[in-house]
Amino acid sequence: MTDGLPTAAFIGVGTMMEAMVDKAIDGGWPREKLLLTHRRDDRRQELANRFGVSVGEDNLGAAKAADLVVLGVRPQEMADVIASLKPAFRGDQTLLSIAAGLTVDWLAARLPEGMTIVRVTPPPTAWISAGVTLISTGRTLAAGEKESVERLVRATCERIEWIPDALMEPITGVALALTPYSCAMLKTLIETGVEQGCDETFIRKMIVDGLYATARLLRDGGFSPEQVIDMVATREGLTWSSLHTMEAYGVFRGIRVGARAMTGRSYELRGEPVPDEHVGFRR
Repeated sequence: MTDGLPTAAFIGVGTMMEAMVDKAIDGGWPREKLLLTHRRDDRRQELANRFGVSVGEDNLGAAKAADLVVLGVRPQEMADVIASLKPAFRGDQTLLSIAAGLTVDWLAARLPEGMTIVRVTPPPTAWISAGVTLISTGRTLAAGEKESVERLVRATCERIEWIPDALMEPITGVALALTPYSCAMLKTLIETGVEQGCDETFIRKMIVDGLYATARLLRDGGFSPEQVIDMVATREGLTWSSLHTMEAYGVFRGIRVGARAMTGRSYELRGEPVPDEHVGFRR
């Protein structure tokens, strides 16, 4: 390492890793200390043009030259990728995984002894540097190691939270995944408005503005969700009727089960028995 920053290899740059690279460069990470790889020639050219860095196809060479190796492949592919990279790994390296569901212990069982393992879950809103990035590890990092990891991901979010590794999926399932959950709900509400004669462009803007205002009410206004519901849904009123109808149709139970599905599926991806309380999720 020079200048206090490690050389970081991003193996197989997908959408989320692309956001990390983009924001790392914005945050001042030297381009010469970023090694990117991708298996497709067109994608390598696209990344090289976008970031002004050399993008190769030699995963082993990039991993060998790096102090910090970032892996963001699909969880189902991770075991094979780690096995292919094992000859390049050293005990003094740091491996940073953004693969969902694969714990520090799962990774440690497949990596050289002494290698520092860090899990990172950037928010789905990383492209606009919004939201919270979650980080977990199996041991206390040295000050320099912690600073390097935070520096790499800092520009992807508004805040970093270091959490116990066992809570990565539960927190992601109820908080970070709120973005796609919200978008699924908003899509349904837009369609419902259009079905009742609303102009799509108008109702889309109304719904997005309403979501933004709600977030401000909770974060800036200091209100809790329970308080907002009590204020707005007066007994036997219109909103009361909507919420109780949703409850009768199982919407809220579905949200509960769906949010827990992330934890259940992670057990399955690791090849571990799924606890009873997480059984029943869809693939």
